Amino acid sequence: MKQLSDVRTFFRDFIRLEQRIEETLRKRSLFEHNRLVKELLSLCHAGLAPASEANEPFSPVTEMIIESNKAIPVTLRLLYKIAEYDNAAYTKVWLCYTSAADPIDSEVLLLTECFAVAETGGEPKIVARYSPDEATKRWQFAGGDKSLEDYYSLGTPAEVKRILSPAGDKWSIEEYTKNS
Repeated sequence: MKQLSDVRTFFRDFIRLEQRIEETLRKRSLFEHNRLVKELLSLCHAGLAPASEANEPFSPVTEMIIESNKAIPVTLRLLYKIAEYDNAAYTKVWLCYTSAADPIDSEVLLLTECFAVAETGGEPKIVARYSPDEATKRWQFAGGDKSLEDYYSLGTPAEVKRILSPAGDKWSIEEYTKNS
């Protein structure tokens, strides 16, 4: 993985895999769902689990959620921007700024998560995840490689690629326009 375009392709594949996982869950195709979850987890650092496996039997609350959502199409997570950073541990780390998975309101495009992607063992992996603290509106470490725990120590990006602007939220737009 040498370029932003490679990271963008990797992350778009990750997003599509998330969508397929949710679709199989809504169809109650648990074998396929669990297989896809294992595939998704193989793309992530050992301490990072953006999705969890479904196990039978589901709780009544989970059953109710599946039933109420099964007719609603799954919406893809939105990728807003990618920033490339030089890094001592990984050589390069790319931060992918996104919406939540399966965003609900298409009118308000919130920037709600940030995933760090790096090459490990010759393969791209999601190595850390950050989410904004509601009170301070600062990025907080939400899991992954502890060497990337301090989001703000990454420094200035070598390159930034803006893909889609968030909308309807001042903080999201400000974060999108920053050169980080």
